[in-house]
Amino acid sequence: MFRNYAFGERRLISSEEKKLLYATNNNNYIIMHFPEEEKNDVWRNYLSGFSWEILDNFGIKTHYIQKLNIREQLVKSTHPYPFSLKVTNISSPEINKLIGVPEGTKFDKPLVEWYLTQDSSKNLISQEHIVHFEVTTKEEAEQIKNISLRVNDVISSYFLSWKLYISEITLKFGKNEENLVLIDEISPETCKFWNKELDTEIPKDEAYEKMKEIYKKTNNHNKSDS
Repeated sequence: MFRNYAFGERRLISSEEKKLLYATNNNNYIIMHFPEEEKNDVWRNYLSGFSWEILDNFGIKTHYIQKLNIREQLVKSTHPYPFSLKVTNISSPEINKLIGVPEGTKFDKPLVEWYLTQDSSKNLISQEHIVHFEVTTKEEAEQIKNISLRVNDVISSYFLSWKLYISEITLKFGKNEENLVLIDEISPETCKFWNKELDTEIPKDEAYEKMKEIYKKTNNHNKSDS
């Protein structure tokens, strides 16, 4: 749809989190670029787009529109919130250090944590902080939390069907007009995976290989159905 669209001269607006965001001649759209010098640049683009499409099938709103090429995707322009949410399904070393729950403990229900993400740092805060300091409203904070749990459920269930277990996922949100939407990316940069047989975290490079395999098999299956 937009692959041959002329977006005019690009203007760099962000260079954080190992990716570049460019404004276009249309204020509604931003180009997200995964730099060639960053490891797994192409696959971050493909796997993130793949994950957004999974969520779209479940009616979950994201900033994603489409891939433009192997390193770029077109996304909706949003006003990002200065926080992220981490949804954890299995106790991590950080949680073990914080409250003593043994690493690898599977939770009966996911743990949701809020992090302030200003100035390239991440500090653990509470949902009450977000509301008290009027970063967002109480109702919207609850909505963001519920969407995060829904995303965790959908993405975890999908990859579990391929025997890949998500131990935690980090999500970011923004506002597009009056709509809450997921932004950033979903890839092994924002997810951690667990090896249930060895009862240990899967290294990032191995997680990329497993997600690549799922992506390729899914694409081949879709092509054979068309």
